[in-house]
Amino acid sequence: MANVLIEVLESQEKKYLMHSEKLLIPKLAYVFATIAAILLWRIEVEIVIIAVNALLHLYTRTIKLLLYTLALWIATSAVIIAVDYLFATLSLSTIILLIHGYASFTSMALFVSTTPPHQLRELMGLNTLTLTYTLLRSTLQDLIEAIDSLKSRGWRESINVLSYIKVVYIASTVILIRMKDLEESLAARGLER
Repeated sequence: MANVLIEVLESQEKKYLMHSEKLLIPKLAYVFATIAAILLWRIEVEIVIIAVNALLHLYTRTIKLLLYTLALWIATSAVIIAVDYLFATLSLSTIILLIHGYASFTSMALFVSTTPPHQLRELMGLNTLTLTYTLLRSTLQDLIEAIDSLKSRGWRESINVLSYIKVVYIASTVILIRMKDLEESLAARGLER
């Protein structure tokens, strides 16, 4: 998992065409179009979006990220489908929503891996969205450090979803501490809620 997060952070600094500041608005439009594609309610559209996302991930050399998102999606979808099947509520709409979720997630992952925070700040100025996006990078770095710390204590990545509870707990704690520090820092500068 840490390797995938490192790939995302390193990918933001690459100099492929997808990383160009000129493509920031088209990338944002593509993410919004991917999310809005659910309105069409067509499985074919979602599959085309996934294929385009896969090609773009291959172009930007974020293959580990693509495979990791696929593995996470398969595991999550298998649980959802099993529960729906168990309660006899499985339908085509569930499948379409799961496929749309993967299409949206790969699209957002592509955006994050090809857009350094400074590009978004230059386009939109300093606001809540750009500040959050900027802090995403430092949160990913903290998560990488937490995973490395757990690995040094004997934790291993596995297929068992329950083994990731430690990672989620540590990540949540780090994020809450960082948010508290940021709130105190902004309050010290005279910025209140």
